[in-house]
Amino acid sequence: MIVFLAVGKDADGSVHYLGLDPDVSATTESRAAWKALVAGDPETQPEEFTPAKSLGVVKSMILGDGDTAFGPLVRKYCVDTTAKFPKIKRFV
Repeated sequence: MIVFLAVGKDADGSVHYLGLDPDVSATTESRAAWKALVAGDPETQPEEFTPAKSLGVVKSMILGDGDTAFGPLVRKYCVDTTAKFPKIKRFV
């Protein structure tokens, strides 16, 4: 499931949507962030696996770490809104 957050226009007038794709395995960046968070056994490394660190990883994957872009789970989708919606195929 993708949650669309906003709609906008590029300089050339084409329409785009910003969407949140919560699939943490969807990008290399998000996979690396989760791998760093859960590396090792939480029972033997409790200081590495804290709620604050978990929240920090989630925030950085959604909101990003800088001022110029969102994190890797927010993506820009360009959709041709002039094209007809394709016919739905139903399998019985």
